[in-house]
Amino acid sequence: MPDQTIFLVAENGQSFCLLELTADGLQLRWRWEGQRHTIPEMNDLNSPRFRLAKGLGGKFWLHDREQGMFLLREQAAGKYQLEKQFGASHFAKPGKGQPQPILCQFVAVDAMGTVWTTFHGQTGLFKYDTAEGSFKPSELFADVEVTYAYQDQQSHIIFKT
Repeated sequence: MPDQTIFLVAENGQSFCLLELTADGLQLRWRWEGQRHTIPEMNDLNSPRFRLAKGLGGKFWLHDREQGMFLLREQAAGKYQLEKQFGASHFAKPGKGQPQPILCQFVAVDAMGTVWTTFHGQTGLFKYDTAEGSFKPSELFADVEVTYAYQDQQSHIIFKT
């Protein structure tokens, strides 16, 4: 059965944070403390500001359309630390240039812990390579735009093209 814990991302001015809803209320689990640049023309986009997926082994994958992808790892009971941040250059495809990871379609984690993501207007998927610590273009749906990923109760991922 999937984890029933509720996490959410909240933003306030120049910061945003990962919160967990517990019996005692909202608990701070991680806060972004870097310089955050708001892009005014991005305010009217029909895309969520944040995408969030809980990975295996105490990891969280958080995408902010202005800052890129964050890999968070649980360091102590309920507290997370930034392990790595991925910007646009981390999602370049050979011969196709660099996508604009501002408009992330989804971040999904399958039953094996594989992390999948893609970006609006781009074809194919990116898959996280744990050995190299980077995202690589996947051959799966290489020439098709994938618009949604649904995770069933067994953590299988179903992609919509």
